[in-house]
Amino acid sequence: MNRARRALLLFLTMGAMVGLLALSLAHVDWGRAREAFRSAHWAYLPVAALFGLAVFPVKAYRWRIILGNGARPRLGTLYSAIMIGFMVNCIFSRVGEVVRAVVLGAKSEVRTSTALASIALERVFDMMVVLLFLVTSLLWLQPQGAGEGGRALARLRLVGALGTVMFAAGVTFLVLLRLRPQVALRVAHSASGWLPQRVRGHVERFLAKFLEGLVALRSWRQLAFVTALSFVHWSLQVLFFLMAGYCFPDLGLSVPGAMLVFAVSALGVGALPTPGYLGVFTGTIEAAGAIMGLPGPLMFSYAWVCWGANIPLIVAIGLVCMWLQGLSARALRDTSTAR
Repeated sequence: MNRARRALLLFLTMGAMVGLLALSLAHVDWGRAREAFRSAHWAYLPVAALFGLAVFPVKAYRWRIILGNGARPRLGTLYSAIMIGFMVNCIFSRVGEVVRAVVLGAKSEVRTSTALASIALERVFDMMVVLLFLVTSLLWLQPQGAGEGGRALARLRLVGALGTVMFAAGVTFLVLLRLRPQVALRVAHSASGWLPQRVRGHVERFLAKFLEGLVALRSWRQLAFVTALSFVHWSLQVLFFLMAGYCFPDLGLSVPGAMLVFAVSALGVGALPTPGYLGVFTGTIEAAGAIMGLPGPLMFSYAWVCWGANIPLIVAIGLVCMWLQGLSARALRDTSTAR
């Protein structure tokens, strides 16, 4: 990526971050927000943080399964690579996965290309689980109990139906790709024919890497195990949002509500990963609360508590892991800017 494109991307990203933050802060009832912070039950926050941090060891274990029997890196190395990658994502945005693969390639006998292929496979599993949680929450929540957000929630049932179709299509494509990879690739090539050549090239390269990662799963048992771990992995994140919600008892956040918060925030930060996820992370959480008709000042306080109990800890642990692995900030910066 040349310097001009990097500058433009940085300008657009920072503009989006500032705009989202301004939108989030514009209609805050600061008096009620301060009262929410003062009356919060902070005993639940350490529990929430533990659930949030428990996501990453499960992710590391799942990554080792995805890498296959031929690659057996230590869980500690995988965990460090993941935390360093997420830390870099919080700072530079969108380059953490490349850094994560490079760290693993440098610290073990796993090739960087193999690591990237496994990460491509992870993306598909993660997206399928996020969609399933989104669908489940939309169908579980009752519009008549959602206050002023009831109409919006009722309209979003259509999104739930579309998500169900997308989830079924994803599972079907995954099975087809595992059983008949050439047929699945031809179908994907035909389906992406309307895209611009450059975008189509990115799609085809992603599918090639995804197939390489899928081949490492040599049995249906491994595939089922990875699927189960994906549910456990993201269920812990749902529990993080639920426990953080217990800090504000007047919020009344339910299990399906926490699932909706998780799904909306995951889709938001995936689509627009601003530095530190500022604006996007808190903004999507507030948007999920608006859908459910939850009080705006409480959702504002809740969103920032979720950010504070998640993002800074990830950055801190990533820095520690980088130090333990003997990596320098300059090396990570060079890797990120070379993308």
